Amino acid sequence: MPALHVLFPVDFSPHCSLVTNVVAAFARRFGAEVTILHALDLPPGAYADWIAFMNLVDLDSIKAHMRRQLEWFGREQFAGVNVNRVLVDGTAGPAIAEYAKLRGVDVVMMPTRGLNKFRELLLGSVTAHVLHEAECPVWTEPHSAMETEPAAEFRKVLCAVDLSQSTEGVLGWAKRLAEGYGAALRAVHVLDKGGAETEVSARLRWSAFAGGDIEIRTGNVSDEICAAAKQHGSGLVVIGRGAIRGRLGRFRGHAQAIIRKSPCAVWSV
Repeated sequence: MPALHVLFPVDFSPHCSLVTNVVAAFARRFGAEVTILHALDLPPGAYADWIAFMNLVDLDSIKAHMRRQLEWFGREQFAGVNVNRVLVDGTAGPAIAEYAKLRGVDVVMMPTRGLNKFRELLLGSVTAHVLHEAECPVWTEPHSAMETEPAAEFRKVLCAVDLSQSTEGVLGWAKRLAEGYGAALRAVHVLDKGGAETEVSARLRWSAFAGGDIEIRTGNVSDEICAAAKQHGSGLVVIGRGAIRGRLGRFRGHAQAIIRKSPCAVWSV
């Protein structure tokens, strides 16, 4: 199996630095190479009057400064990991999604908030755009107000499934993660309260699809999935997301809420 290519967008904020150990640990465990990317987004005035902007600002010096920051970012944490460091021009969200697509990135790992473009509101600009546009799995940290480092190791993985055609891919990624971490894997499916689907029919569909056991819960999808993760002490939640375009399935429509409320990190597949 070829090595995974991880894209790690950074903004050099202290909060962004907190997830560096998690990305480095993932890269070592799965033998992945990492591209650390910073997008240099110029202020709106730069595009409105480029000549005037260039007369006032030494863009070459700014880029040189950013390259130095990029060169030293995470040096200690990524020791022994195959790392590429890339500086690109453009708005962070589109630049990250475009790079991931053009370079065939396998996964994106990023904080949910940080400095400037990584806003405290989870799905403000950068994270929302990447989740919307990226075609690969995206890892996001627990969205907590506390400045704490996310767990790099864990023993339990919760895979939320909607039993649609996409479940196979979501479950496959969850199994790969669980095996890689030596963690126990649990599946959960949430029924709409008062909906037509019953627990019996859900279990029958699951049995026909994958066999094994699944926890069936009833209620609000995002609330129940996050409650299950907390109740079972999960260190990671895997959900279906895909490229969010067109009509969404019921579960996929709750992806953003799950990421915001989850007590642990989330892989959106």
